[in-house]
Amino acid sequence: MFFSLGKQGHRPLSSQRLHNYRARQLSVSCRAEVRARWCLDCKFGRKAEGTALLQEWVRDVGFPAGLSTSNTRLSSGAIGAPESRLELEVTFPSVSEWERFLGSVSAKDHKAWSQRIQSMVVDGSPAWHVYRSVPVELEEEVQQPEVAAVASPAKHVQVQPTLHPKLKQQEQQQKVALLSEQPPLSLDELQFDQLLQQELSNAREVRQQQSRDLESPQRLQLLGGGASGDLEEALKEEGALRAQQDGDVDVVLDWKGDPMVVKPGDRMPKWL
Repeated sequence: MFFSLGKQGHRPLSSQRLHNYRARQLSVSCRAEVRARWCLDCKFGRKAEGTALLQEWVRDVGFPAGLSTSNTRLSSGAIGAPESRLELEVTFPSVSEWERFLGSVSAKDHKAWSQRIQSMVVDGSPAWHVYRSVPVELEEEVQQPEVAAVASPAKHVQVQPTLHPKLKQQEQQQKVALLSEQPPLSLDELQFDQLLQQELSNAREVRQQQSRDLESPQRLQLLGGGASGDLEEALKEEGALRAQQDGDVDVVLDWKGDPMVVKPGDRMPKWL
């Protein structure tokens, strides 16, 4: 016994209902509309020329016979089909209309065109393939929500919630705050020069501090004990080094013979 699973549970089908069910499932209705495809396979390296000639046939031979931009389409093989394949697809309300179109084609123009494309097409490849259009129908209970809503708007009504005016205003303010950008920082020439002078002054102070804290290896060696000749040479090297680091700093010997840093403005004893 064949059972049908429905909303009321398992319910056996009678022989008449089973026959109607199977007939409804197996019946296929085809429309009178047909799609005819004229397929051609081009030889290696001749596809571009063949495509141009096929376009020329549609323009000079097909359009005078009844083709139009609404029922004509050209296709070129790419994936899953031979790359050399060219297809001319035309749509007609019925097979008789398609046959009438073929009878309206100028034999003289078509023969002249065939002689030009003959060397570019594989022998025996040109062929017509005619297809009937089959409608796509869905049962009412398995329709998609969008399709059902369009088909019966009275049964499916979607209501969009409305925001409170204060909430809507707050949302708009948040969007404006996210989209707004801070204006770029702009400095005129005077401010830029002042900033540059400040940076140079800071760098000069750092170099002076480093020169004051510098203890050369020669000076450390002399403080630990060394010859008088080495003392003079070391003082010269140390003075030259400090002079390179800061031109305003001078090095002299104090009364004990140790190097002493003299900066501009310092008051020196009379005996120096």
